[in-house]
Amino acid sequence: FAAADYGVAVARSTALTGPYTKCSAPILCSGKGWAGPGHCVVISSPSGGDVMVYHAHQSSRMHHIDPGGRHVLVDRVHWNDDGWPRVGTMGTPTAGEQPPIHVAVGFRGDPLRVGESYNFRLIDSELLLHYDGTFRGDHNDDVLFIVREGRCPGGTISLEAAGRPGEFLRHAFGQLVCHVADGSELFHNDATWQVLPGMQTGSEAYNSDGVVAVSLRSINFPQNYVTYAGSQGIIHPVDVADLRRLTLLASHVAC
Repeated sequence: FAAADYGVAVARSTALTGPYTKCSAPILCSGKGWAGPGHCVVISSPSGGDVMVYHAHQSSRMHHIDPGGRHVLVDRVHWNDDGWPRVGTMGTPTAGEQPPIHVAVGFRGDPLRVGESYNFRLIDSELLLHYDGTFRGDHNDDVLFIVREGRCPGGTISLEAAGRPGEFLRHAFGQLVCHVADGSELFHNDATWQVLPGMQTGSEAYNSDGVVAVSLRSINFPQNYVTYAGSQGIIHPVDVADLRRLTLLASHVAC
C-alpha cells in the first residue's frame, strides 16, 4: 500500500469454488493526485448502485509515508458491457466533487470506443504515433489505429493498425512496434493496454468533442506507460516529475 503501483484487482467465477478468471487490468489504480488505492469494501447504496470505500495516499506525499497519511475515499462502481467492474474515473480515484449517491450518473470511462479509429499525438507537440512505433509529423493512414477488445480481456483494449489489418501495437524489448498477431501468450500480453485518464495534471482541459487525454498502461509491466525517447515510442515507469510525457491526445477519426 506504500507504493504507487499498489491497486485493486478482481477475479470472477460462476461458482464460489472456482475456477476464477482474473481481470487483466486493475479496476482501481493510482492517478489524478492519488496513489496506492486499496484496502476496500464494496457496498450497495439504498438508492441503488454500488460504491467502493477505500483509502489512498496523496501522490505528493508518497515519499513521506506515515501511518496517518492515508485518506478514506468513496467512488461509484460501474459495470462495463463485458461484465467487469470499473471504479471511479476510468479506474482511478475521482479527483473532483461527485453528485450525491442517490443521483444516477452514467459510466464515464472507456473514452476509446471499440471499433472506432483514433490517432495519438503527444500532448506538447504535433507528432503522431505511427504503426512502426515512432512519433513523427507526417500524417497518413499509418497513424490510424482501430480500437479492439483487449487480447487479454478485462477492462482492456488492443490497437490494430488501420492500414495494416492483423497488425497490433505492442511493446517489444521496451519499444513500441506493430506486429502481426501470432497467437502466443506473450503477444497477447504485449499488445494489450489499459486506458487511464491523462496522467498530466490538468490534461482534462484538452478534452473536447472527439479528443480525449489518455495514458496507456502496459498490463504485463503495469508500472510502465507509453511514452517516448527522442522519436521512438517506448514503455517506461512513471516519472512523477514529468507526467506530461505519459499523456497522449487521442483524436477520433471517422472512417
